[in-house]
This record gives sequence, C-alpha cells and structure tokens, in this order.
Amino acid sequence: MRIRVCCFLLAMLLLAVSPGAEARKTKASTTRTSSVVKSEKKSAQKDVETARRDLEANKKRTSRELNRLESIRADIDRNHASIDRYQQSVDSLNRQMATVNTSVSELEAELAELRQGYARELRRVQPSLRPMGRLAFIFGGKSIGEIYRRMRYAGEFNRWRHERVQHIEKVAETLRSRRQYLAALDAERRGTLNELHKTRNMLDASEIQTRNIVADLQRDSKTLRETLAERQKRAQNLDNELNRIIADEQRREAEAKKQREAEERKRRAAEAERKRKEAEAKQKAREQKPEPKPAPGTEKKNTPKPEPKATEPKVITPPTTGVVTTGSFEAAKGKMLSPVAGSYSIIKKFGRQQHPDIPNVTIDNPGVDLLTGSGATARAVFAGTVTAIFRQDGYNTIVMIRHGDYLTVYGGLDGISVKRGDSVKAGQTLGKVVADGTGRNVLHFEVRRERTKLNPLAWIK
Repeated sequence: MRIRVCCFLLAMLLLAVSPGAEARKTKASTTRTSSVVKSEKKSAQKDVETARRDLEANKKRTSRELNRLESIRADIDRNHASIDRYQQSVDSLNRQMATVNTSVSELEAELAELRQGYARELRRVQPSLRPMGRLAFIFGGKSIGEIYRRMRYAGEFNRWRHERVQHIEKVAETLRSRRQYLAALDAERRGTLNELHKTRNMLDASEIQTRNIVADLQRDSKTLRETLAERQKRAQNLDNELNRIIADEQRREAEAKKQREAEERKRRAAEAERKRKEAEAKQKAREQKPEPKPAPGTEKKNTPKPEPKATEPKVITPPTTGVVTTGSFEAAKGKMLSPVAGSYSIIKKFGRQQHPDIPNVTIDNPGVDLLTGSGATARAVFAGTVTAIFRQDGYNTIVMIRHGDYLTVYGGLDGISVKRGDSVKAGQTLGKVVADGTGRNVLHFEVRRERTKLNPLAWIK
C-alpha cells in the first residue's frame, strides 16, 4: 500500500514538473534561434554591403579603364595622322632630293666642260697673248687694218675670258648652293625619319596598352556591359532633354507667330474700317454742300478734273527682332572656330559606330567628345543667342545656343559666364570645361538643325 502511494506521488510530481521544464526548454531554444537569425542577418547585410562596394569599385575601375582606352585611342589616331604626315614629308623630301641630285650632276658636268673648254682655249692662244707676245701679235700685222683687227681680237678675247671666268664662278656657286640645299634636305629627311620612327614606337606601345586594357575589361564582361549601358543611357537622357527643349521652343515660336499674324489681321481690318469711315464722311460732306452758282455772263467751262495722285506702294519691312538668318551659318560650314580655346583630342566621334577596340559593342554619340587640358574654356563657335542652360547627369552644365534654325550644344561645363537670352559673338567664352568623376576634362559638343543631329567635325576647323 505504501509503495503504491509513493508511486502515485512520484507520478504527480513528474506531471507538475514536466510542463515548466518543457517551457524552459522551448524558451531556451527560441532564444538561441533569434540570436542566430540576428547574427545571420547582420552577416548577410555585411556581405551585401561588401558586394555593393565591390560592385561600385568594379564599375569605377571599369569606367577609368574605358576612359583610359578612349585617351589611348585618341593618341593612336593622332599618331596615325602624324605618321601619315611624316611619311608624306619623307616622300616629298625624297622627290626633292632626287631632283636636286639630278641638277647637281648636271651642274658638275657643265662645270667640268666649261673648265676644260676654257683651258683648251687658253692653251691655244696663250703664247700669242702673253704681255710681250701680245705686242708682237698685234704689231706683227702686215698692214694697219690687220694690226687693228688683231687689237680688236685681243680685246674681245680678254672680254671672253673675263665672261667665261665669271660664268664658271657662277656655275660653281650654284653648284655649291645646290649641294648645301641637298645637305639640308638630307638632314631634314633624317630628322623626319627619326620622328617617324619614334611615333611608330609610341603607336606600337599604345596598341599593346589597348590590347591589355581590352583583355582586362572583357574578364568582367558583366560590369563592362553595365557601365557602357549607363553611359549610353546618360547620352539618351541628354538627347531626350534637348529634344524636349527644342520642341518647347518650336511650340512657343509657332504660338508667337500665330499671335503676330492675328494681330496683323486685326490691324489691317481696323485700318480698312477707318478708311471706309473716312470715305463715307467725305461723301456725306460733298452731298450736303450746295453747288455755287456761276456769275452772270460766264459760262460753265468743262475743266478736266485733276487725276488722283498715285499712291506709293507700301513697303513692308520684315521683322528682324529675334530672327536670325541661316545663310551665314551655313556659309561658315567647315570654317568655324573650334569649341575649345586651346588644344584638344577627339576621344569619341559622331554617330552610331562599332567600338574601335571592344568587339560586339556599338556606341551612338549625338556629337563629339573632346579631351582638353586642365583649365580649358569652351567658346561659342558662331554668333547666336543662348536659349537654354541646364544640368544633366554625366554632363554637368549644358549651354545651348541658337543660330536661326541651327543649334550648338556645349556640355561638361562649370563657371558659366553667360545667361539665357544673351546674344553671344563667335569666340565668346561660355564657361570652363570641368573635370568629370575620373579627373578628365571633356567637352561634349553638338551641332543640330532643330532636332536633326549633324556631324560637328564638318562645321569646325
């Protein structure tokens, strides 16, 4: 009996203790899981932040490498142009040297022949024309006439000898001059060949750099595509904004034109009404005025009425305020100032084209991008009116100038020295070309006929 009671009490105790223990166990388990979750969440956030920083660093590195690639490509294009110029110069010098060599050979032959002929003549007549021989030759004549002829002959021979000596000296001097010129040409040619050799070496080094950069960029093709897509998107955003501004200008101009036409119609109608009322008043005055009776003994004579005065044709002066003709802008095509005051390199050309170094990549540029030195300024390429100044991501401040139906666009500026509505002259400073995020000073320049994009390189020098 006692055993059964003890077992019953033990069972009751276990039942009383078990729920609390289970609750504590559950609470402990819950506490550990929450800590683990928080730790894992913090670790995940840290990983995400690290990945984000790595991605941004990769994008910045890719952007820098793309910029470097563009700069090297500009150097390569410039070196190619220099090589062409040097090669043309060498070819021209070779042709000049061949011509001079021919003339030197001809002069040498002529000089040798002159000297030999002169020596022969001297040997032939020298004995008879020595001081004593000269007198004997002259007075050895059998008559006065022969003596006179011999005297004339001696004088003519002296003149011939003097002229021949002068001619030989002149040919010799010309020969010396041509030889000096040939030496100068040869020195210039050697210098040009040296420059050509150095430029080719720089070109080869640039080509190697280009291949290395492209290989490095292609190793992270995803970041490269994203970076190129971001750049193209910025260019498209600028294009859209310019189109919107131009469309607004066209709309305002159309509305202003419509208003001017309406005001002109209203003015003409008012002028016609005024003239009509004046005519009616004159007619009414004539009708009310009694005709004067003629004096006795006078007869009414039919006098011809004076012909009405011919009215001068009305000259309508076309409006000039706010209107700029396009003729002068078109006439200046290819002769305009460059948009940069100073030297620059073209790092991105106009239009849709394959990337010069990265395969399967197409770029579309509505203008040209010019790499300038630090502190360079942008200037108006032609006289016009500033119609817009705005900021755009990737282009800093943009200035747009209207030249009649044409527009020029200058992006990448800071320290703007003009304001909207200003009339600017060709060469007037617009602002400073500011450094971008990678430290380059790049001017984006466009030429448009309204919304049609044109190649800027066809308009500037």
